[in-house]
Amino acid sequence: MQTFTGVKRLSQALAFGLTFFLFQVHAQNMNITLRSNLTYSYALSNIGGFVDSLNNEYALVGHYEGLDVVNVTNPDSVYIQFTVPGPSSQWREVKTWEGFAYITTEGGGGLTVADLRELPDTVIYHNWTGNNAINGQLDNIHALHIEDGIAYLYGSNLFNGGAVMADLTDPWNPDYVGKYDNFGYIHDGYVRNDTIYAGHIYTGYFTVADLTDPTNPVVLGQQYTPGLFTHNTWLNDAGNVCFSTDEVDSSYVTAYDISDLSNIVELDRIQSNPGAGSIGHNTHYMNDYVITSWYKDGITIVDVSHPDNMIQTGNFDSYLQGSGPGFAGCWGVYPYLPSGTIVLSDMNNGLYVLTPDYVRGCYLEGVVTDTLTNALLSGVDVQIVSANTGDLSDGAGIYKTGTGVAGTYTVTFSKFGYVSKTITGVSLSNGVLTALDAQLMPLASYSVQVLVRDANTLQPIQNADLMISDPSVQFLLQTDGNGNASTNVLPNPYTFTVGKWGYITKDTIASISAAQSLIIDLMPGYYDDFFFDNNWTVSSTSSSGVWERGEPVGTQFQNQDFQTELDMQNDFGVSCYVTGNGSTNASQDDVDNGYTTLTSPVFDVSTMTNAYVVFNRWFMNDGGSGNPNDSMWVYLDNGITTTLIRAVSANQAQPQWVYDSVDVASYIMPTSNMHIIFTVQDFTPGHLVEGGVDRFLVTGDTLVGMSGIVTSGHYAFAFPNTFTNGFTFNYASDASDLTFSLTDLNGKVVFTKALENPKGSIAVPAAELSSGMYFGTLKSGNETLRALKLVKQ
Repeated sequence: MQTFTGVKRLSQALAFGLTFFLFQVHAQNMNITLRSNLTYSYALSNIGGFVDSLNNEYALVGHYEGLDVVNVTNPDSVYIQFTVPGPSSQWREVKTWEGFAYITTEGGGGLTVADLRELPDTVIYHNWTGNNAINGQLDNIHALHIEDGIAYLYGSNLFNGGAVMADLTDPWNPDYVGKYDNFGYIHDGYVRNDTIYAGHIYTGYFTVADLTDPTNPVVLGQQYTPGLFTHNTWLNDAGNVCFSTDEVDSSYVTAYDISDLSNIVELDRIQSNPGAGSIGHNTHYMNDYVITSWYKDGITIVDVSHPDNMIQTGNFDSYLQGSGPGFAGCWGVYPYLPSGTIVLSDMNNGLYVLTPDYVRGCYLEGVVTDTLTNALLSGVDVQIVSANTGDLSDGAGIYKTGTGVAGTYTVTFSKFGYVSKTITGVSLSNGVLTALDAQLMPLASYSVQVLVRDANTLQPIQNADLMISDPSVQFLLQTDGNGNASTNVLPNPYTFTVGKWGYITKDTIASISAAQSLIIDLMPGYYDDFFFDNNWTVSSTSSSGVWERGEPVGTQFQNQDFQTELDMQNDFGVSCYVTGNGSTNASQDDVDNGYTTLTSPVFDVSTMTNAYVVFNRWFMNDGGSGNPNDSMWVYLDNGITTTLIRAVSANQAQPQWVYDSVDVASYIMPTSNMHIIFTVQDFTPGHLVEGGVDRFLVTGDTLVGMSGIVTSGHYAFAFPNTFTNGFTFNYASDASDLTFSLTDLNGKVVFTKALENPKGSIAVPAAELSSGMYFGTLKSGNETLRALKLVKQ
């Protein structure tokens, strides 16, 4: 074992100007004062703190080349006292115990143990790579926590990244005593009373386990977190509330009641800057506050004395280069120095030394009920207007919100189907809970009944799906045995969308101002853009990335789209089928270690002439070890045999939807018992692989080749749908005397053109048009064949 002495940096820093102070104007900071900013020429990572025997205070600043011991005793004049060098790495974490600092890095070399007891005069250190059963094996470590003389090392090269436990009875010579790897990789965690709260970032939950016997962990509980990318955890003093962060865009600090580990309950969640997309990183608890680092939002102080109503009462933005999602800016925060000084590490802008003013929130809580029936109202949007904060009432009609700034406010209550209410002159004070109940008057509603029929036979269609929607509400109904569905709605224009497997989905717009009956006729056929659930089936052997129907959650890899964030445009709704839909992280919910298969319901092409299946597919394959080698296969099955119709290999992967059309008879005998099957497979060695399917069609129409919506043999498709200078209108129809026209919301025709061919495309110029919504219409004479909504930016 070798022992090294840290480099004393005070004289060098002053003589050669390796560091300097930079004071900046920080906008919109609340209850936190900037004292110093020590800049660096390389990126910082996490941060800790230490107090020596003379009561000097230090920031322990991790950076790309090691760890700096920065004297912050005078927060207005700080300087580097010593440097403990280490392997070059973007990741470095530090915790202290009994006068020693313990430093981890993914750069390798094991655990660095630094003796800080002789500060401010000297620092010595050495590296520990394990003893006993792991003798000499410990290399890279992501993070650590120390509690009651045990170091818990997370995300190392051992035990699939589970926790490595080392006894620090002799702080200079750690002693390996056990591991917790029941759930694999742990990114970070917190321990109290031999109980670990471990953040399993790649599986999206934290586990709770009793480590009293470090050789035999006992699992006590498990909880998924909102972003499914659990980064760190921390307990309150009472030990009945756990706080967590997710290291994803638009993440939250979330509070959980853990008094019953068999039934962990979420209490509340809070963002640093709602709507900005910021990523939360590390949260710490102190005196009923949580102090959290947010990459592009700096740090926040949140009052959690009411953990079911968390209120931000302080913030400081260290990253002035911008805001929003992404990994830049503030890495870590340390709030535990005895003076109250907070130290913050910003990857781009250096060390910040801050003085906080801890204040309590102004709490506003109440119950919302129906004026006529006194029924408890859920989903009421309660807003403190000028504070830009609010809450939705829960199933018991209860809302809980507040603000960090005392004052007199206006509070609004709104819910679809009710008259909104505004209450002015609501006085809110720091540390005071103000109760404010409200009652809302229901609006009058009208009965609407829809009859769905077969367009050819005019017979009622039972079990058809009916979505009644406007921008603020959706009703999903199903027709009865007589093809009827009914409900009460408020006076408003609504879109009525109807579909069933074996028919072409259709929508119509009707303005409801009285009791009304509608008839909607569906053309027989097979069309599915997954607006409705038509019972496609999924089977899988993969450990993740199973086919899911829903609005896709986009991912990126190497600066290009990997999983789509949009379904095919110009269809009904925003849903499609994708492989895995659980995270914005490309590596978290892709197809892994096997295959996932999506199979359609049965369709009948036995009576069709020139039967085609038409679909749009997405396939991406990249990353991993060696050349990507995964595949997407598309099969047709006729109840007798199964035939491969498309084999999409890694070299055909591309970050876009690909339109495909297949002549059934060219591959397999058409029957009345057909299925289409989509399989995405991850082969060894593993790579990132994703698939998608949208806008599926079975047609006997000879006008195959268009990628738009089908209605009674007419195709129409505009791209881009949200346009700036213009768009292309694609069409196909078996009708005659075709025209295309573009009208504004007032019905004024702003573009029209006769269409000479039965199918084709035309360029529509629009640079001179005003921004807003337009309608594009394909007509045959005076008959409207298809209308599209388009938006000019």
